Amino acid sequence: MAEFKLKEEVAVTKTTPATISDYQDNRARAVGYFVLILAPTVLILGCLWLLYYLCSKLPKDFTSTELAIFIVSAIILSILLVFSGESLLGTITYLGRRKSDNKKLKDAQMVSTMSDDSSKNKMNQDNKTEGKSVDPSDDKKKEAERLAKEKADKEAAEKDRLNKKREQAKKDFESKISILKKSIPGEIVITPENESYDFSICIKDSGLKFIVITKSLPLYMEWSQDKLKITVHDRMPFILAKHITFDVEISDPVAETDSELKSHLKTHNLKVHLVAKYPKQAEKFIEWTKGTADQVRLTNVKQGSPTKFNLVELLSFDPSWAELVGTEDASDSLILDRSTNILGGVVKEPANDIKIIAKFECKAMPSLKHSVTLILTCTMDPEMRWKQIEQSDSDKIPVLTESETEELKKMSNGVRKVPPSYGLDEVFSKPNRVSSRQVKSGFDLAYASIRGRSHIKDGKFREDDVNAGFFLEHKAVAIVISDGAGSASLSRRGSKIVANLGLETLIKSFEKLLAEDPNYFLNTLEVEEMKNKVKDIFTDAVSNILQRIDVESDIIRSAKPTFNKKDMYATFLAAVVLPSKNGHVLFSYSVGDGAIGVGGASDDVSGLKCVPDHGQSAGQTLFVQSEGATDAIKRLNITIIPGAFSLILMSDGVSDPLIPLDVESKPKTWHSLASELKSIVESEMVSEIEKSETYQERGKLCEWLDSYQPGHHDDRTIATLTYNPSSL
Repeated sequence: MAEFKLKEEVAVTKTTPATISDYQDNRARAVGYFVLILAPTVLILGCLWLLYYLCSKLPKDFTSTELAIFIVSAIILSILLVFSGESLLGTITYLGRRKSDNKKLKDAQMVSTMSDDSSKNKMNQDNKTEGKSVDPSDDKKKEAERLAKEKADKEAAEKDRLNKKREQAKKDFESKISILKKSIPGEIVITPENESYDFSICIKDSGLKFIVITKSLPLYMEWSQDKLKITVHDRMPFILAKHITFDVEISDPVAETDSELKSHLKTHNLKVHLVAKYPKQAEKFIEWTKGTADQVRLTNVKQGSPTKFNLVELLSFDPSWAELVGTEDASDSLILDRSTNILGGVVKEPANDIKIIAKFECKAMPSLKHSVTLILTCTMDPEMRWKQIEQSDSDKIPVLTESETEELKKMSNGVRKVPPSYGLDEVFSKPNRVSSRQVKSGFDLAYASIRGRSHIKDGKFREDDVNAGFFLEHKAVAIVISDGAGSASLSRRGSKIVANLGLETLIKSFEKLLAEDPNYFLNTLEVEEMKNKVKDIFTDAVSNILQRIDVESDIIRSAKPTFNKKDMYATFLAAVVLPSKNGHVLFSYSVGDGAIGVGGASDDVSGLKCVPDHGQSAGQTLFVQSEGATDAIKRLNITIIPGAFSLILMSDGVSDPLIPLDVESKPKTWHSLASELKSIVESEMVSEIEKSETYQERGKLCEWLDSYQPGHHDDRTIATLTYNPSSL
């Protein structure tokens, strides 16, 4: 009966509102709890009461009234016992199924909201007619199906909503793009008056984000993202390009922050076209600037000489579209005539790479400017420069620092103790110019040596040296010239040793030879025989020179450990003239460049009398320290000279500018030079002692050496020996 009532309650609950269902459920629960508690209590009390009566007296002692009460009480207790058992069983059943019933109740309430009244009535009717409970496993399966269907419905609804949202956003974005494209011109025109374009006017109300792909922009265009503005910052390449196209990326800022739209709504790429509208003259001007070098070297000008340059012809520009507005001259010597575009004037001082900046403007567009650097070299006026140096500086003592002077003093102290010292002073110095002339026994012997311009301007010593002398009672003459190497720090000392010791050795050796056989050269005419006889004299001279250089180098090295005998490199030109059977015999010996020659005699004996050791490049030659310096077979030259003659020895400072290599062996070359020198030498004063000269008080031979020769500024040394039998 309890089970039926519970089912009825559930059925009622399913078809009544939530308030009634809750009330009935609570009432059934209260009645069950009341019966469950009250019935056992009454039963226990009744049993205790009956037990009391049974214990107080036997039933036979009961009165009829008491017996009747006892029987009625026993019946009531029995009924209560049955009722209590049934209530207890119903309550247990109720509590066991309560959990599933509650779930079923909730499911029924949900279904009732989603289903129509007919399905509800059918469900209630089925429950009533069946009169049995639903299988829990079926409920779970149905519940799972219901939840799955509910989830699928929700997902479908969400997907539909999202698709509608995205579709709408895409339509809105495309609409904005369409409006933006219409607001941006198909071709944006850039003119000289407006060399920028402001995109903010088109974008500010569009609600879109506008980004220029900067890598698609040429370097001469500049984009400002803050101002949404593009500007031409170098108009020249833009004008030449005439038009450009760059890429723009457009996006929706709302979509970028909405996760549902961010990955779906892609950016839109747009190409923007700029067109350059500039004057034609501007294009020509720019094309000219591109084809013109930034630097143009002008033809060299001469110091003090008027000069002018037609810049229109030189730079190939047209004044109709390019205007030369001015120049900046670093020398302040040249002036621009703007009416003729001629740059002219006088450069007063020699200089290398004078920079003159020519400034141009485009006539149709003055903001277009260009400049060309003109490079000008002004060479010195040779005579002006040479005389200026000689007059002001040629007599000055070479410049030495205090440390150099002290070092040279230490170096010279030891050398001075090894005689002969050859006029050694504390700094191995030499006079700037020397000369000498001696006239004896029909010979006119003269020599001169001067410091060259290259040493004057650098404040250095004269590196050449010369010595000459008579012997055999003034019937024989020996001459030695030496040129110190410009790259050797003490070559001036080397040339001094070569000139003095070389001369001394030659004179002593020939005197010894003739002391043994005074008439040898008077009786012998065979050249090869004479060469074998005297070759050792010249090789001994070179050997003595080398020994002296070695000795002095060792001494100097004690004061200056880094010193090397190469620091005394010097050449060796020697000539010895002896009387012979048919006139005179000339022995000439050369190591290094320079020249020895004979003029004023017959052509068969005149010409070059040595083999100069010309190097492959300027300044390259051999020295006495070089291998092969003692090779007398190669270097000794013997010439028999009958009658009058002029012997000339000279360093390369004289021979290089005066005697080209292609004519140095021709007799005519030496005849001409001998003739030129004859009158100069004869004007010199005769003196037994070598004299030092100043520029103002110099002799004619030094003055002749001082004459300017373009490109040749080395030390200059010359010696001449003229023999005239008629003067005896």
